[in-house]
Amino acid sequence: MRAIAGAALTTVVLAAGRGAVAQTPVLDRLPEGEGRVTVESLCAARCHTASTILRARRTPFGWETVLDKMIERGAELSDSEYDTILNYLSEHLLATVNVNTATAERIVEVLEIEPKEAQAIVDARKAAPMTSWRDVANVPGVDAKVIEERKARLVFK
Repeated sequence: MRAIAGAALTTVVLAAGRGAVAQTPVLDRLPEGEGRVTVESLCAARCHTASTILRARRTPFGWETVLDKMIERGAELSDSEYDTILNYLSEHLLATVNVNTATAERIVEVLEIEPKEAQAIVDARKAAPMTSWRDVANVPGVDAKVIEERKARLVFK
């Protein structure tokens, strides 16, 4: 089994947390799902607790950036392990945004869309709160296909 440089990995995860997209309550167990065992054995068991991992929520690109930094600092992962970890984190610890209250900048960050699209969403919500991803996709000037692809990142509280 490949070794992971524990101290370097912990440093990267903690440093990466400063730029995290969103925070979540600290928990002591990673969510069930394909890849959890890999994350637990290669990350949580060797470098930091599950609660450390669970503090941050990121976009898939954000998680990819974290994993790349970990490798730059000494973590050794096979391509398969990298993909498994990235897929698990992207699915289970995904950044979300409340489109009814978020700033345009926050919407850009989480949905990874153009600033003019995010501003269109902010302007459109003034007429009525949005209640589904379809409301967001129907905003003029917003790419509906992108919104549908990223609908798991949307919340409507």
